[in-house]
Amino acid sequence: MESSEQILVGASASSYEIALCDTEVEYLDKAKKTIEKYLNTIKGKFKILIYNKPKELLADISNKKISPIMLYIDVELDNGNGIKVVKRVNELQKECRIVYLSRYLKYATEIYGTNHFYFVKKGELKERLPLIFEKYKSEIKQNDDYIGMPLKNNKYAFIKLADILFFERQGRYTIIHTVDEVYKTKNTLNEIEEKLDDKDFVRCHNSYIVSLNNIKEYQRDRITIDDYKVPISRQYQVSTREIFKDYVKRVNS
Repeated sequence: MESSEQILVGASASSYEIALCDTEVEYLDKAKKTIEKYLNTIKGKFKILIYNKPKELLADISNKKISPIMLYIDVELDNGNGIKVVKRVNELQKECRIVYLSRYLKYATEIYGTNHFYFVKKGELKERLPLIFEKYKSEIKQNDDYIGMPLKNNKYAFIKLADILFFERQGRYTIIHTVDEVYKTKNTLNEIEEKLDDKDFVRCHNSYIVSLNNIKEYQRDRITIDDYKVPISRQYQVSTREIFKDYVKRVNS
């Protein structure tokens, strides 16, 4: 699997999106400059997206126009609805780390009904940024349940490994078939294979890597996953059979 350093600052990612949402336009601009200044001190490419209208933020996430790895958001916004916005972001993009911003500590106890990452007083953002990013890298390092993947149009996604059905190479792109969605990346199967645990995935063809955990039916020359029939080429038949046998023994032991 990738290390936290590779996920956060790896050259394979075109850019990582960080969103800021605050109805205080003056503070929004100040926070953007503060975060940009810090990001210039660490490796990696980041794109900061600013929103002063929460509805626009939710619409862009819902429509998959953006996929931020972090969201810095004012708890208050309009009439204290920052928490409501975060609850919706939690539903739309579970992997997005939420950093609450506030001028008042009184909100610190109100945010625990949401999946959040950090709480920062607005005047302390500059001092807290190194701690926020260290915590982020630490969490990614400890979490082997996701794979980081650069997508088309300078997007980047963390995809839950358990949801992946198989990888399929088509022309210049690799198609990632998951339970709910289909992603497209320029990463080759060889590059992807290096990131995967061979106990959970098997290369069965020059154009396919499949998830052992999601196999419905195994035959000598093909694998059934969900409604897909994935071919096993002659070159990979022996190795695929042995890996699948080991997998079956392991899960049944």
